[in-house]
Amino acid sequence: MDRLLKRQICKEPLQPACGEIELLSADTERFNGGRVLDCICRSTMSGRTEDVEFSIVHELEPLMQLESDWNALWNSANAPYLSQSFAWCVRSWREVARKRGCQLFCVVGRNAGKVVLIWPMSISSRYGFRIISQLGPEGSEYCLVLCAPGPSEISRVQGALDFVSRRSGADVIRLNYIRLETSLGKSLPALKGPQFRTIGRTSWISWEGIDDWQTYLARNMKPSHLQKHERRRRKFAQLGVVRFELVEDAEQYLETMDWLLNHKYLWIEAKGRTNAWLLRQDYINFLRSHVALNEESSGLRLFRITVDGRIVAAELAAVTSARVELFNAAYDGEWSKYSPGHHLDEEMVRWAFDRGLVCDFRFGSEPYKATWCNRFGSLASVKVALTWKGALIVAYLHLNEIKRGLKEALQRRIITPQFRESLRRGTLRTLQHYRSLNR
Repeated sequence: MDRLLKRQICKEPLQPACGEIELLSADTERFNGGRVLDCICRSTMSGRTEDVEFSIVHELEPLMQLESDWNALWNSANAPYLSQSFAWCVRSWREVARKRGCQLFCVVGRNAGKVVLIWPMSISSRYGFRIISQLGPEGSEYCLVLCAPGPSEISRVQGALDFVSRRSGADVIRLNYIRLETSLGKSLPALKGPQFRTIGRTSWISWEGIDDWQTYLARNMKPSHLQKHERRRRKFAQLGVVRFELVEDAEQYLETMDWLLNHKYLWIEAKGRTNAWLLRQDYINFLRSHVALNEESSGLRLFRITVDGRIVAAELAAVTSARVELFNAAYDGEWSKYSPGHHLDEEMVRWAFDRGLVCDFRFGSEPYKATWCNRFGSLASVKVALTWKGALIVAYLHLNEIKRGLKEALQRRIITPQFRESLRRGTLRTLQHYRSLNR
Protein backbone atom coordinates (compact mmCIF):
# COMPACT_ATOMS: atom_id res chain seq x y z
CA MET A 1 0.00 0.00 0.00
CA ASP A 2 2.83 2.39 0.89
CA ARG A 3 4.67 1.69 -2.38
CA LEU A 4 1.47 2.06 -4.41
CA LEU A 5 0.71 5.40 -2.76
CA LYS A 6 4.18 6.69 -3.59
CA ARG A 7 3.81 5.65 -7.23
CA GLN A 8 0.50 7.43 -7.47
CA ILE A 9 1.98 10.55 -5.96
CA CYS A 10 4.89 10.48 -8.41
CA LYS A 11 2.54 10.34 -11.41
CA GLU A 12 1.12 13.74 -10.50
CA PRO A 13 2.73 16.62 -12.42
CA LEU A 14 4.44 19.16 -10.20
CA GLN A 15 2.97 22.59 -10.88
CA PRO A 16 4.93 25.04 -8.74
CA ALA A 17 2.93 27.61 -6.83
CA CYS A 18 5.68 30.18 -7.14
CA GLY A 19 6.26 29.61 -10.87
CA GLU A 20 10.01 29.23 -10.37
CA ILE A 21 10.36 25.45 -10.10
CA GLU A 22 10.21 23.12 -13.10
CA LEU A 23 9.84 19.36 -12.68
CA LEU A 24 12.50 17.43 -14.58
CA SER A 25 11.84 13.89 -13.33
CA ALA A 26 10.24 12.00 -10.47
CA ASP A 27 10.75 8.47 -9.28
CA THR A 28 10.81 6.25 -6.20
CA GLU A 29 13.88 4.31 -5.21
CA ARG A 30 15.85 3.17 -2.19
CA PHE A 31 18.42 5.60 -0.80
CA ASN A 32 20.90 4.54 1.87
CA GLY A 33 18.71 1.63 2.90
CA GLY A 34 15.51 3.66 3.34
CA ARG A 35 12.61 4.30 1.01
CA VAL A 36 12.53 7.79 -0.41
CA LEU A 37 10.55 9.73 -2.96
CA ASP A 38 12.84 11.53 -5.41
CA CYS A 39 11.95 14.51 -7.53
CA ILE A 40 14.46 16.47 -9.59
CA CYS A 41 13.46 20.12 -9.94
CA ARG A 42 15.07 23.10 -11.64
CA SER A 43 14.89 26.23 -9.50
CA THR A 44 15.51 29.69 -10.92
CA MET A 45 16.55 32.74 -8.92
CA SER A 46 17.87 36.06 -10.21
CA GLY A 47 18.78 34.63 -13.59
CA ARG A 48 20.60 31.62 -12.12
CA THR A 49 19.44 28.12 -13.01
CA GLU A 50 20.41 24.95 -11.19
CA ASP A 51 19.11 21.42 -10.75
CA VAL A 52 18.04 20.50 -7.22
CA GLU A 53 17.08 16.94 -6.38
CA PHE A 54 14.62 16.62 -3.51
CA SER A 55 14.27 13.31 -1.69
CA ILE A 56 12.29 12.22 1.36
CA VAL A 57 13.69 10.14 4.19
CA HIS A 58 11.00 8.13 5.98
CA GLU A 59 13.06 5.93 8.29
CA LEU A 60 15.51 6.43 11.13
CA GLU A 61 18.42 4.46 9.64
CA PRO A 62 18.88 6.63 6.51
CA LEU A 63 18.27 9.69 8.68
CA MET A 64 21.23 8.69 10.87
CA GLN A 65 23.38 8.28 7.76
CA LEU A 66 22.79 11.95 6.98
CA GLU A 67 24.69 13.03 10.12
CA SER A 68 27.95 14.09 8.48
CA ASP A 69 26.24 15.95 5.63
CA TRP A 70 23.77 17.51 8.08
CA ASN A 71 26.51 18.73 10.41
CA ALA A 72 28.52 20.12 7.49
CA LEU A 73 25.49 22.03 6.22
CA TRP A 74 24.64 23.30 9.73
CA ASN A 75 28.21 24.54 10.22
CA SER A 76 28.21 26.33 6.84
CA ALA A 77 24.80 27.99 7.34
CA ASN A 78 24.48 31.60 8.39
CA ALA A 79 24.04 31.62 12.19
CA PRO A 80 21.89 28.45 12.36
CA TYR A 81 19.62 27.74 15.32
CA LEU A 82 20.03 24.83 17.70
CA SER A 83 16.64 23.48 16.61
CA GLN A 84 18.11 22.97 13.12
CA SER A 85 20.91 20.72 14.36
CA PHE A 86 21.11 16.99 13.72
CA ALA A 87 21.18 16.08 17.43
CA TRP A 88 18.06 18.18 18.17
CA CYS A 89 16.04 16.66 15.33
CA VAL A 90 17.03 13.05 16.01
CA ARG A 91 16.07 13.41 19.66
CA SER A 92 12.82 15.09 18.62
CA TRP A 93 11.99 12.05 16.50
CA ARG A 94 12.99 9.47 19.10
CA GLU A 95 11.49 11.13 22.17
CA VAL A 96 8.41 12.87 20.75
CA ALA A 97 7.26 12.37 17.16
CA ARG A 98 7.78 8.59 16.88
CA LYS A 99 6.07 7.96 20.23
CA ARG A 100 3.09 10.02 19.06
CA GLY A 101 2.70 7.77 16.03
CA CYS A 102 3.90 10.34 13.49
CA GLN A 103 5.43 9.54 10.11
CA LEU A 104 8.94 10.86 9.41
CA PHE A 105 9.12 13.14 6.37
CA CYS A 106 12.59 14.66 6.07
CA VAL A 107 13.16 16.61 2.85
CA VAL A 108 16.73 16.57 1.54
CA GLY A 109 17.82 18.77 -1.37
CA ARG A 110 20.95 18.00 -3.37
CA ASN A 111 22.76 19.95 -6.06
CA ALA A 112 25.33 17.95 -8.04
CA GLY A 113 25.25 15.32 -5.28
CA LYS A 114 25.96 17.80 -2.50
CA VAL A 115 23.40 18.32 0.25
CA VAL A 116 22.28 21.95 0.08
CA LEU A 117 18.96 21.79 1.98
CA ILE A 118 17.45 19.78 4.84
CA TRP A 119 13.93 20.28 6.18
CA PRO A 120 12.96 17.68 8.80
CA MET A 121 9.20 17.28 9.09
CA SER A 122 6.66 14.78 10.40
CA ILE A 123 3.08 13.88 9.53
CA SER A 124 0.51 13.30 12.25
CA SER A 125 -2.99 11.89 11.84
CA ARG A 126 -5.98 12.87 13.95
CA TYR A 127 -9.67 12.33 13.35
CA GLY A 128 -8.88 11.33 9.77
CA PHE A 129 -6.90 14.50 9.00
CA ARG A 130 -3.22 14.36 8.04
CA ILE A 131 -1.15 17.36 9.17
CA ILE A 132 2.48 17.93 8.23
CA SER A 133 4.65 20.19 10.36
CA GLN A 134 8.29 20.76 11.21
CA LEU A 135 9.93 17.97 13.18
CA GLY A 136 10.66 19.00 16.75
CA PRO A 137 9.50 18.52 20.32
CA GLU A 138 6.45 20.59 19.27
CA GLY A 139 7.11 23.23 21.87
CA SER A 140 7.87 26.80 20.91
CA GLU A 141 10.85 26.57 18.57
CA TYR A 142 11.03 28.62 15.37
CA CYS A 143 10.06 27.04 12.05
CA LEU A 144 13.17 27.10 9.85
CA VAL A 145 14.66 25.41 6.80
CA LEU A 146 18.35 24.51 6.93
CA CYS A 147 19.79 25.69 3.61
CA ALA A 148 23.22 26.53 2.25
CA PRO A 149 23.64 30.32 2.07
CA GLY A 150 23.84 32.05 -1.29
CA PRO A 151 21.78 33.76 -3.98
CA SER A 152 19.75 30.57 -4.62
CA GLU A 153 18.69 30.09 -0.98
CA ILE A 154 15.16 31.53 -1.30
CA SER A 155 14.60 29.69 -4.59
CA ARG A 156 15.61 26.39 -2.97
CA VAL A 157 13.35 26.97 0.01
CA GLN A 158 10.46 27.81 -2.31
CA GLY A 159 11.14 24.58 -4.17
CA ALA A 160 11.12 22.60 -0.92
CA LEU A 161 7.92 24.29 0.23
CA ASP A 162 6.17 23.54 -3.05
CA PHE A 163 7.52 19.96 -3.02
CA VAL A 164 6.13 19.37 0.48
CA SER A 165 2.78 20.94 -0.42
CA ARG A 166 2.31 18.69 -3.43
CA ARG A 167 4.04 15.46 -2.41
CA SER A 168 3.35 14.93 1.28
CA GLY A 169 -0.20 13.64 0.91
CA ALA A 170 -1.19 15.78 3.92
CA ASP A 171 -4.40 17.75 4.26
CA VAL A 172 -2.80 20.72 6.02
CA ILE A 173 0.71 22.10 6.30
CA ARG A 174 1.25 23.72 9.71
CA LEU A 175 4.16 26.14 10.07
CA ASN A 176 4.37 27.83 13.46
CA TYR A 177 6.60 30.74 14.51
CA ILE A 178 8.23 31.70 11.21
CA ARG A 179 10.53 34.70 11.38
CA LEU A 180 9.56 36.77 8.37
CA GLU A 181 13.12 37.88 7.64
CA THR A 182 14.25 34.25 7.09
CA SER A 183 14.26 32.45 3.74
CA LEU A 184 11.14 30.53 4.76
CA GLY A 185 9.40 33.74 5.80
CA LYS A 186 10.22 35.33 2.44
CA SER A 187 8.85 32.23 0.69
CA LEU A 188 5.41 32.37 2.33
CA PRO A 189 3.81 34.35 -0.54
CA ALA A 190 4.36 31.25 -2.71
CA LEU A 191 1.82 29.31 -0.60
CA LYS A 192 -1.53 29.07 -2.35
CA GLY A 193 -4.92 27.89 -1.17
CA PRO A 194 -7.11 28.53 1.89
CA GLN A 195 -5.02 29.45 4.92
CA PHE A 196 -5.24 30.70 8.46
CA ARG A 197 -2.48 33.06 9.55
CA THR A 198 -1.60 34.81 12.79
CA ILE A 199 1.09 37.45 13.24
CA GLY A 200 3.22 37.98 16.33
CA ARG A 201 6.39 39.75 17.42
CA THR A 202 9.87 38.55 18.30
CA SER A 203 12.51 40.44 20.29
CA TRP A 204 16.27 40.11 20.61
CA ILE A 205 19.43 41.99 21.56
CA SER A 206 22.16 42.83 19.08
CA TRP A 207 25.52 44.05 20.38
CA GLU A 208 26.35 45.92 17.18
CA GLY A 209 27.81 49.30 18.11
CA ILE A 210 27.88 48.45 21.85
CA ASP A 211 31.33 48.24 23.39
CA ASP A 212 30.62 47.98 27.10
CA TRP A 213 27.85 46.95 29.48
CA GLN A 214 27.11 50.39 30.89
CA THR A 215 26.64 51.78 27.37
CA TYR A 216 24.05 49.10 26.70
CA LEU A 217 22.16 49.86 29.94
CA ALA A 218 22.22 53.60 29.26
CA ARG A 219 20.90 53.15 25.73
CA ASN A 220 18.12 50.73 26.62
CA MET A 221 16.85 52.04 29.94
CA LYS A 222 15.43 55.39 30.87
CA PRO A 223 17.27 57.11 33.76
CA SER A 224 14.38 56.36 36.15
CA HIS A 225 14.35 52.67 35.11
CA LEU A 226 18.12 52.49 35.46
CA GLN A 227 17.96 53.85 39.01
CA LYS A 228 15.23 51.36 39.90
CA HIS A 229 17.34 48.61 38.37
CA GLU A 230 20.33 49.52 40.53
CA ARG A 231 18.17 49.59 43.69
CA ARG A 232 16.85 46.12 42.87
CA ARG A 233 20.37 44.79 42.46
CA ARG A 234 21.57 46.18 45.79
CA LYS A 235 18.48 44.90 47.62
CA PHE A 236 18.80 41.44 46.11
CA ALA A 237 22.51 41.23 46.97
CA GLN A 238 21.66 41.76 50.66
CA LEU A 239 19.58 38.59 50.86
CA GLY A 240 22.57 36.29 51.25
CA VAL A 241 25.22 34.66 49.07
CA VAL A 242 23.80 35.14 45.56
CA ARG A 243 25.20 33.00 42.75
CA PHE A 244 24.39 32.83 39.04
CA GLU A 245 25.66 29.63 37.49
CA LEU A 246 25.55 27.41 34.44
CA VAL A 247 24.47 23.92 35.56
CA GLU A 248 27.08 21.45 34.30
CA ASP A 249 26.69 18.49 36.66
CA ALA A 250 24.30 15.82 35.31
CA GLU A 251 22.54 15.25 38.63
CA GLN A 252 22.11 18.98 39.22
CA TYR A 253 20.84 19.37 35.65
CA LEU A 254 17.98 16.92 36.28
CA GLU A 255 17.27 18.46 39.69
CA THR A 256 17.14 21.98 38.26
CA MET A 257 15.03 20.85 35.30
CA ASP A 258 12.45 19.31 37.62
CA TRP A 259 12.49 22.47 39.76
CA LEU A 260 11.95 24.70 36.73
CA LEU A 261 9.05 22.65 35.33
CA ASN A 262 7.37 22.37 38.73
CA HIS A 263 7.53 26.12 39.41
CA LYS A 264 6.45 26.90 35.84
CA TYR A 265 3.40 24.71 36.38
CA LEU A 266 2.60 26.53 39.63
CA TRP A 267 2.89 29.88 37.83
CA ILE A 268 0.62 28.74 34.97
CA GLU A 269 -1.94 27.46 37.47
CA ALA A 270 -1.84 30.67 39.53
CA LYS A 271 -2.39 32.77 36.39
CA GLY A 272 -5.30 30.61 35.25
CA ARG A 273 -3.55 29.78 32.00
CA THR A 274 -3.06 26.56 30.05
CA ASN A 275 -0.11 25.05 28.21
CA ALA A 276 -0.65 22.12 25.85
CA TRP A 277 2.98 21.04 25.48
CA LEU A 278 5.19 22.19 28.34
CA LEU A 279 4.17 19.47 30.81
CA ARG A 280 3.69 16.60 28.36
CA GLN A 281 5.80 13.65 29.42
CA ASP A 282 7.39 13.19 25.99
CA TYR A 283 8.45 16.86 25.94
CA ILE A 284 9.91 16.50 29.44
CA ASN A 285 11.77 13.37 28.30
CA PHE A 286 13.17 15.34 25.37
CA LEU A 287 14.51 18.04 27.70
CA ARG A 288 15.96 15.51 30.12
CA SER A 289 17.65 13.54 27.32
CA HIS A 290 20.08 16.41 26.75
CA VAL A 291 21.79 15.72 30.04
CA ALA A 292 23.67 12.89 28.34
CA LEU A 293 25.24 15.22 25.79
CA ASN A 294 28.53 16.97 26.35
CA GLU A 295 29.08 20.71 25.95
CA GLU A 296 30.36 20.44 22.39
CA SER A 297 27.44 18.46 20.95
CA SER A 298 24.55 20.00 22.86
CA GLY A 299 23.46 23.58 23.13
CA LEU A 300 20.54 23.10 25.53
CA ARG A 301 21.67 24.68 28.82
CA LEU A 302 20.25 25.32 32.25
CA PHE A 303 21.13 28.43 34.24
CA ARG A 304 20.04 29.25 37.77
CA ILE A 305 20.28 31.79 40.55
CA THR A 306 20.73 30.53 44.09
CA VAL A 307 20.61 32.40 47.39
CA ASP A 308 22.55 30.61 50.12
CA GLY A 309 22.33 27.44 48.02
CA ARG A 310 18.56 27.61 47.44
CA ILE A 311 17.30 27.87 43.86
CA VAL A 312 15.15 30.99 43.41
CA ALA A 313 15.12 31.24 39.60
CA ALA A 314 16.13 29.10 36.61
CA GLU A 315 16.32 29.49 32.84
CA LEU A 316 16.39 26.92 30.03
CA ALA A 317 18.28 28.29 27.03
CA ALA A 318 19.53 27.05 23.66
CA VAL A 319 23.14 28.12 23.11
CA THR A 320 25.08 28.09 19.84
CA SER A 321 28.19 29.92 18.66
CA ALA A 322 25.97 32.77 17.42
CA ARG A 323 23.15 33.22 19.95
CA VAL A 324 21.41 32.40 23.20
CA GLU A 325 17.70 31.59 22.91
CA LEU A 326 15.78 32.03 26.15
CA PHE A 327 13.31 29.16 26.02
CA ASN A 328 11.72 28.97 29.44
CA ALA A 329 12.18 30.55 32.85
CA ALA A 330 10.64 30.12 36.29
CA TYR A 331 11.12 31.62 39.72
CA ASP A 332 10.10 30.82 43.27
CA GLY A 333 6.86 32.66 44.03
CA GLU A 334 7.89 33.14 47.66
CA TRP A 335 10.66 35.45 46.44
CA SER A 336 8.51 37.43 44.00
CA LYS A 337 8.82 40.71 45.95
CA TYR A 338 12.57 40.62 45.25
CA SER A 339 12.01 40.29 41.45
CA PRO A 340 14.15 37.15 40.91
CA GLY A 341 12.94 36.94 37.30
CA HIS A 342 14.33 40.40 36.59
CA HIS A 343 17.70 39.46 38.07
CA LEU A 344 17.74 36.25 36.03
CA ASP A 345 17.08 38.24 32.83
CA GLU A 346 19.96 40.56 33.66
CA GLU A 347 22.37 37.71 34.31
CA MET A 348 21.38 35.94 31.08
CA VAL A 349 21.79 39.12 29.04
CA ARG A 350 25.16 39.83 30.68
CA TRP A 351 26.28 36.23 30.01
CA ALA A 352 25.42 36.68 26.32
CA PHE A 353 27.14 40.09 26.20
CA ASP A 354 30.38 38.73 27.68
CA ARG A 355 30.51 36.13 24.87
CA GLY A 356 29.32 38.37 22.05
CA LEU A 357 26.20 36.25 21.47
CA VAL A 358 22.87 37.57 20.24
CA CYS A 359 20.35 37.21 23.08
CA ASP A 360 17.01 36.09 21.64
CA PHE A 361 13.99 36.69 23.89
CA ARG A 362 11.91 35.01 21.18
CA PHE A 363 8.24 35.72 20.63
CA GLY A 364 5.70 37.56 22.74
CA SER A 365 5.04 41.22 23.46
CA GLU A 366 5.51 41.19 27.23
CA PRO A 367 6.60 44.63 28.51
CA TYR A 368 9.78 43.32 30.17
CA LYS A 369 11.18 42.33 26.77
CA ALA A 370 11.06 45.93 25.59
CA THR A 371 13.20 46.83 28.62
CA TRP A 372 16.07 44.62 27.49
CA CYS A 373 15.74 44.25 23.71
CA ASN A 374 16.93 46.62 21.00
CA ARG A 375 15.75 44.67 17.94
CA PHE A 376 12.20 43.59 17.03
CA GLY A 377 10.74 41.55 14.19
CA SER A 378 7.57 39.87 13.01
CA LEU A 379 6.49 36.25 13.23
CA ALA A 380 3.86 34.37 11.27
CA SER A 381 2.12 31.09 12.09
CA VAL A 382 0.36 29.58 9.09
CA LYS A 383 -1.99 26.68 8.46
CA VAL A 384 -2.52 26.05 4.73
CA ALA A 385 -5.09 23.68 3.26
CA LEU A 386 -3.67 21.22 0.73
CA THR A 387 -6.92 19.29 0.17
CA TRP A 388 -10.66 19.84 0.57
CA LYS A 389 -10.41 18.24 4.02
CA GLY A 390 -7.73 20.77 4.90
CA ALA A 391 -10.03 23.58 3.76
CA LEU A 392 -12.53 22.40 6.38
CA ILE A 393 -9.89 22.78 9.09
CA VAL A 394 -8.99 26.28 7.90
CA ALA A 395 -12.65 27.31 7.80
CA TYR A 396 -13.09 25.95 11.33
CA LEU A 397 -10.12 28.03 12.54
CA HIS A 398 -11.60 31.18 11.03
CA LEU A 399 -14.97 30.50 12.64
CA ASN A 400 -13.24 30.01 15.99
CA GLU A 401 -11.49 33.35 15.55
CA ILE A 402 -14.83 35.05 14.97
CA LYS A 403 -16.35 33.29 17.98
CA ARG A 404 -13.42 34.31 20.21
CA GLY A 405 -13.67 37.92 19.07
CA LEU A 406 -17.40 38.03 19.79
CA LYS A 407 -16.87 36.59 23.24
CA GLU A 408 -14.20 39.17 24.08
CA ALA A 409 -16.38 41.99 22.76
CA LEU A 410 -19.34 40.85 24.83
CA GLN A 411 -17.15 40.63 27.93
CA ARG A 412 -16.04 44.22 27.34
CA ARG A 413 -19.62 45.14 26.40
CA ILE A 414 -18.34 47.22 23.55
CA ILE A 415 -18.02 46.69 19.80
CA THR A 416 -15.18 48.81 18.47
CA PRO A 417 -14.77 49.83 14.80
CA GLN A 418 -11.61 47.71 14.67
CA PHE A 419 -13.54 44.67 15.86
CA ARG A 420 -16.32 45.25 13.31
CA GLU A 421 -13.72 45.39 10.53
CA SER A 422 -12.02 42.25 11.85
CA LEU A 423 -15.39 40.48 12.00
CA ARG A 424 -16.19 41.54 8.42
CA ARG A 425 -12.85 40.31 7.07
CA GLY A 426 -13.03 37.05 9.02
CA THR A 427 -16.53 36.35 7.71
CA LEU A 428 -15.46 37.04 4.12
CA ARG A 429 -12.43 34.75 4.45
CA THR A 430 -14.61 31.98 5.86
CA LEU A 431 -17.12 32.31 3.02
CA GLN A 432 -14.30 32.23 0.46
CA HIS A 433 -12.96 29.01 1.97
CA TYR A 434 -16.38 27.38 1.90
CA ARG A 435 -16.82 28.42 -1.75
CA SER A 436 -13.47 26.85 -2.58
CA LEU A 437 -14.82 23.50 -1.34
CA ASN A 438 -17.46 23.50 -4.08
CA ARG A 439 -15.10 24.24 -6.93
